Amino acid sequence: MWRFGAFEANPEAGELRHHGQRVTLQEKPFQLLLALLEQPGQVVTRDALRQRLWPDVVVDFDGNLNAAARKLRDALGDSATEPRFVETVPRRGYRFIAPITPSAATEPRSNSRVPIAVAAALVTTLGLAVVLSGWLRPSPHQPSERERVMLAVLPFDNLSGDALPEYINDGFTEELLTALGRLQPERLGVIARITAMTYKGTTQPIGEIGRELGVDYVLEGSVRGTADKSRITAQLIAVDDQTHLWAETYDSTDRDLLTTQAEIAGRIARSLALELLADDPVATARTATHVPQAYDHYLRGRHQWHRFTDEGNRFAIAELARAIALDPDYAEAHAALADAYNLKAFDDGASPVASFDRAKSAAERALEINPDLAAAHHALAFATLYGNYDAITADPLFRRASNLDPNHAMTHHWHAGALAALGRHDEAITSVRRALQLDPLSSSVKSDLGWYLLFAGRWQEAIEECSAILDLHPDLSWATACLIEGQIHAGDEETAVRLAVEQQQRQGKSLGQRPPTDLSSLFRFLLEQELDKHDKDADPLYRAMLNARLGDLEAAADWLETAFDQHAPWLVFLHADPRLAALRGHPRFEAIAAQLRIR
Repeated sequence: MWRFGAFEANPEAGELRHHGQRVTLQEKPFQLLLALLEQPGQVVTRDALRQRLWPDVVVDFDGNLNAAARKLRDALGDSATEPRFVETVPRRGYRFIAPITPSAATEPRSNSRVPIAVAAALVTTLGLAVVLSGWLRPSPHQPSERERVMLAVLPFDNLSGDALPEYINDGFTEELLTALGRLQPERLGVIARITAMTYKGTTQPIGEIGRELGVDYVLEGSVRGTADKSRITAQLIAVDDQTHLWAETYDSTDRDLLTTQAEIAGRIARSLALELLADDPVATARTATHVPQAYDHYLRGRHQWHRFTDEGNRFAIAELARAIALDPDYAEAHAALADAYNLKAFDDGASPVASFDRAKSAAERALEINPDLAAAHHALAFATLYGNYDAITADPLFRRASNLDPNHAMTHHWHAGALAALGRHDEAITSVRRALQLDPLSSSVKSDLGWYLLFAGRWQEAIEECSAILDLHPDLSWATACLIEGQIHAGDEETAVRLAVEQQQRQGKSLGQRPPTDLSSLFRFLLEQELDKHDKDADPLYRAMLNARLGDLEAAADWLETAFDQHAPWLVFLHADPRLAALRGHPRFEAIAAQLRIR
């Protein structure tokens, strides 16, 4: 036992106490303290500390040692500039300068090793050595216990070129996001994949990225090697001063990378949980499949699905079906297939029902295998909302998904649709704002926030939101449509017409001899343009909206019935979308509304 000032350090218990009360301190800073106490008044060199604290693990030594010293000083209430306990000896090491109480001091012990009480070296059959952090005392880098820590995971750099396919590298990032999202979501928020991927290959400084995303920490790293043998490095950086708080290197040599990604992601998650969440329990990673080829097809499918294109989605469906054929009990693959069929339904024109049915079947199969799989609840909720026009049933399904995985931005985003369909507009806006916190660079989430504000009749807020999006993405048609609609309801018809004309010109469409000059001529022009399309490109719901705005309610009702017969997914917003306001109360409108579960 060492006593100095009001502190006691007990190497056998691995504890530091202050006035008898235990001080939360990680294992590495505690080991540093013991190394200094064993040689009071003497310089303990950085090389000696490397051999003692990190003898067999490749790490960012300088960053980790500096972080350990900072955390030790935090625990002691010490200062680097005016030290009372730990003095920095520039370019050499550290020295303990406070007197140790003679009656309590032990004789200095050289070459001693203290049992690790809080963290353990975790060595697995993968040949991976991971030294988990200990308990973290609140420091200037960690928000208080009542606050939510926000973390961004940047896409890991692929340093292997073509030797490591990009879909494998992206898959590792996604595995890591999933593992981190399982930890303590009420304490740790993780930025979503869509936003994270915008920083792929970036050279932007960490401080700028952190401020853009509103996060406290950034995790970055790299993968080098092949699918058979690889080295993964990861490091955690505090945004406020770019301090490197933690770093590890993982080698995979015995099995291929496809079977080790989830396990490595889980180990990183456990280490960061101890670093960021102090004494909260840590969720464990679960290997989704033990069939490497199935995982390979799954990664290929997810990679293509995230392109959000017709071609990519067709490829995704084929790859995910191959994954399931190789491992029929692969719940994540079934859930991903459900996502793919949900996306396909929006491109099916006059026949989306079959795709929604397939999405439901895939999601239900995933839930048979794993009833707590958030992705499956999420996919089933989406198919129920748009495939069955059933917002009443979809709402609790979305809620279940978000309870299981509160860090999944897309669930909050899509749940907002069910809430808006039910007329619960304030809740919808809250839900989409929650999605935006987790996915701040998603233009889709930002645009939909504008639309949900329109649904709520909050015209000016919708105008402000959509204008801000268009400042960044001037050609985003969905945001432009939102802005036009907002201006119409705010009473600025001149601006609305001008914006619509400019949009037509950007799209290279002819305005004819007499371009629209008012809303009536604009709606007529847009309807004529719509009627010139081939049947396969026709949008009966849009035609219903235009006819309704021109006052031809019978024609509008005709097109509305056609949209219902073709199962247009957007009909769930029958009561919410202001473009259909003129039809409300019409008998044929109400007859369709009575068949939907949206009230």
